[in-house]
Amino acid sequence: MKAVVQDAFGGPEVLKAGEKPLPVCNENEVLIKVEYSALNRADLMQRTGNYPPPPGATDVLGLECSGYLDSRKVMALLPGGGYAQFAKVHKDHVLEVPEFVSLEQAAAITEVWATAYQILHLVGEAKQGESILVHAGCSGVGLALTQLAKAHGMTVISTSSCDEKLQVCAKHGADHTINYKTEDFAARVKDLTNGKGVDLVADPVGASHCEKNLAALALDSRWVLYGLMGGPEVSAFSLRTMLMKRIQLRPTTLKTRSDTYKKSLLEAMSKVVFPGIESGKFTVLVDKVYGMSEASDAHVFMGKNANIGKVLLKNDF
Repeated sequence: MKAVVQDAFGGPEVLKAGEKPLPVCNENEVLIKVEYSALNRADLMQRTGNYPPPPGATDVLGLECSGYLDSRKVMALLPGGGYAQFAKVHKDHVLEVPEFVSLEQAAAITEVWATAYQILHLVGEAKQGESILVHAGCSGVGLALTQLAKAHGMTVISTSSCDEKLQVCAKHGADHTINYKTEDFAARVKDLTNGKGVDLVADPVGASHCEKNLAALALDSRWVLYGLMGGPEVSAFSLRTMLMKRIQLRPTTLKTRSDTYKKSLLEAMSKVVFPGIESGKFTVLVDKVYGMSEASDAHVFMGKNANIGKVLLKNDF
């Protein structure tokens, strides 16, 4: 089968159209004919050698897809392999595509909305009436988090690097927005919360936001770390603030979770998200659609942090 392959770790240019053997499924797996896959930050990290696939998983990128299982329209949460004509996946990680969702939209749901649900409800243990600071607010996960948090009765503060993206955050429910390039987001959070700080931070950035996150967090708050866009190493880090505020740092990933965990997460997510999409409460925002043969261009685009919502790959092989 045709797939996006790479012979070495590196920049987007290492991604090429090539050939891979057709995946062979065991008794717990099914083979999906892929119509769309989607880019995630984890793909960019894996491409550079900083986020290896789970043991036994393919080295082909792609953590979610939509397409056909026999004659059924399905979407799936993958351990890898979405950038290809066919992808194998555990049978319990497949969801039927509802009639009110297109195949294009479906490719932008499983990884993103499952991650957002996990951050908010399972790891972050968000409560109605609390406040949340959503970094990278205009990313796929950021926009999903904002909508889920608002539906949960929370106050949402979103950050981004440009005013155009902040307008999109506000359109999708953010109560307050902060341009972290032009404002001190910690100081602004304190102003917005009357000095208290936020109850929960959803952080895909990491090191570069570390000190200000600590300043922005309230007493007995939670800091959910789910990415390292701003680097993994903190040069000077004092535990004093974390101790005095009793801040809980809760790192989380999804890619390497157990099959049982992923099954439960997808079931819980779909019960909340699908009705929200059908009613119009939730919006699945797709920014650009590239062909799989253009995967390197898609990675360049996402690497510039230019996307507003999801970047998809359509099977054009």
